[in-house]
Amino acid sequence: MPTFAIYGETLSTTKLKDIADAAGVSIGTVSRALRGKTKGHWASSAEQVERILELAKQMNYQPNKAAQVMRTQRTYQIGVISSEFYNPHTSRTLQMLGEELSKRGYGLLLKLIPGDKEALAHEVRIFSRNLIDGVLNHHPLLGGDEAERLIENIPVVTLDRSPQYSPAVMDMDGGTKLGLQHLWDLGHRKIALVAGSKDKPRGRRYTAYKAFYAGKRVKASPDWIFQYGWTYEDGEAAVEPFLATGCTACLAGNDLLAVALCSGVRLKGYEVPRDFSIVSMDDTMLTSINRPQLTSIHPPSRELIQLSVAGLIAKIEGTEPPEFRRIMPTLIVRESTAALAKA
Repeated sequence: MPTFAIYGETLSTTKLKDIADAAGVSIGTVSRALRGKTKGHWASSAEQVERILELAKQMNYQPNKAAQVMRTQRTYQIGVISSEFYNPHTSRTLQMLGEELSKRGYGLLLKLIPGDKEALAHEVRIFSRNLIDGVLNHHPLLGGDEAERLIENIPVVTLDRSPQYSPAVMDMDGGTKLGLQHLWDLGHRKIALVAGSKDKPRGRRYTAYKAFYAGKRVKASPDWIFQYGWTYEDGEAAVEPFLATGCTACLAGNDLLAVALCSGVRLKGYEVPRDFSIVSMDDTMLTSINRPQLTSIHPPSRELIQLSVAGLIAKIEGTEPPEFRRIMPTLIVRESTAALAKA
């Protein structure tokens, strides 16, 4: 299981002397055994090392972290910067990050930074001065270039953002077009996009949406695009404007928005997918909990995280980084989409 430094740890009070007394050897012998520095020190080293390691385990010995840092100049802690926990996609990402770091012998130190851009820059600078070996940037308002500028003297990788700053990215254009093409194939021609934050320039989903319609005879109206934010409440705010467009389908930028849209149109007396088809992006547990279950774009989260962690550790350890990859998501068809009813 991954270790998250934001949670408390149960610390052992066992010292090297306690293990030495129990094993009947010197403190130096115990120290060498625990550090794997035993070759040539005594004839029966293998048996004695096994005995010392077993005692250390039984006595729940934990090495002095400060001493380790002084000796190796490494903390084996990675800082992760994010903005919130409420989105299931975020919490799933953080869980996977913890798991992948733990596999490689690293812990995770989490920093949540909500708020405006000015506060973000200040908090990032302070956080990066912690005893950490590197930083994984998962904050939606912190670009890869800005993260590299603010975080000095330690390596940084930005998750799923751009080839310049991320070892791997999801093919957002491809994923967006997957969802739109699915709705198009069902007969929908007026498809709304609910995605993006009013605090940021229009992103990859918007660009892919415009490109999709550029290749169609139907012209997409600017009124079909809603950029309120990423929360459930933002999805609720989009319901009435969406209904006013005359669109018969919608691509929602995440599961929270899609769930809010489903609930909102139902409260207005409509049903999904009888009256409107909705596709979400993220494919978290919300897609199965919602009624109807949501058709969703499934991101390659595990691969993205594995490659991002590998890329950061390569920077830290001075080894060859993984080759950059752009990974295509998949479409999972469930109950929230149906063929457009004929008039």
